[in-house]
Amino acid sequence: MRNFRLKKSENKKLVLIFLLIVVGIPLFLVNAAEAQIKENIERELEKTDAVIVRAKEAVWESRNPKAENLLKMAESLQSEAKKAFYMIGYRLAVEFTLKARKRAYEAIGFTKKDEENENLVLKAIERTDQVISKAKEVAGRSENRRVFSLLEMAVNNQQKAKEFFKEHKLKMALKFTLKARETAQKVLSLTNKGKRLDRLARKELEITDRFIEKASAIIPESQIQKADQLFNQARSLQEKAWDMFNQKRFAKAIKNSQKARELVKKALRLVEQDITPQMVENAIEQNERLIEKGVEKINAVSNPEAQSTFENGLSHQSKAREYYREGKFKAALAEAKVARRLISKALEMIQEGGM
Repeated sequence: MRNFRLKKSENKKLVLIFLLIVVGIPLFLVNAAEAQIKENIERELEKTDAVIVRAKEAVWESRNPKAENLLKMAESLQSEAKKAFYMIGYRLAVEFTLKARKRAYEAIGFTKKDEENENLVLKAIERTDQVISKAKEVAGRSENRRVFSLLEMAVNNQQKAKEFFKEHKLKMALKFTLKARETAQKVLSLTNKGKRLDRLARKELEITDRFIEKASAIIPESQIQKADQLFNQARSLQEKAWDMFNQKRFAKAIKNSQKARELVKKALRLVEQDITPQMVENAIEQNERLIEKGVEKINAVSNPEAQSTFENGLSHQSKAREYYREGKFKAALAEAKVARRLISKALEMIQEGGM
């Protein structure tokens, strides 16, 4: 373990720290000396932290039980060293951090030995085979060219790893199998990202669909040419967005759908300028007269679908009245239009059923 011994210069420095703490110094020099001691010990704690980080990286891949135990001991000792330091127990802080560093170096030493261990490399290759197998399974359902390119790279590197293993070039075998595993994990990550993007795109497009549906109750009847043009452009873009979604071009689909939504908003702002309270009031009153005439007809027949549609219309009519009272005339008019469409549809359904 000669490579992991502390340098002589470091030992001398730490001996001086011990002398300052244990022997003591005159009172008038305490403040200046304590600041220097604190700085030196902080530096030693940082050195131990760096060695522990190296040990963690080495131990994680090796899975060596002895190395894992030594690392746990190092982390525990370093934790005690920091506690002592914060409680101004400088002598204990130095003692614990040196012990922690020694254990961390010993852990690294065990992993260095294991790098040349045939069983370790074989297990690493087997784990990579499992990851590649999962990557192949998900890649078969993907249409992403990068996925196939990465999978091919992973398979090639794994093949090289197995060839090196047969030649007993264990370090090279370990290097290539780890590289293959990392690439296969990228394949898994990409396919999972594709699934998440699929769900996100669908959600975005459905929001825009609902937005367009509500706007269709206002914009066409406004007879404002510019608003009509914007609305038609929006619907065209939304159709393209769904085409792209079906082609699994999810990012493009989201972009087009969001553009469509912005166009609808612009169209609605143009229409809103011409909406007056009287216009909204008239629409609500027309619905009330239609409801009054239709309610008896709906209740007189046994048509669950028509009754459900009629009740849905009543719900929108109620929202229209509420928005009108709050001065939200655009929203009120939209709800009134939807209510009228649903109520009219319900009445048509019972007429068709009675024919």
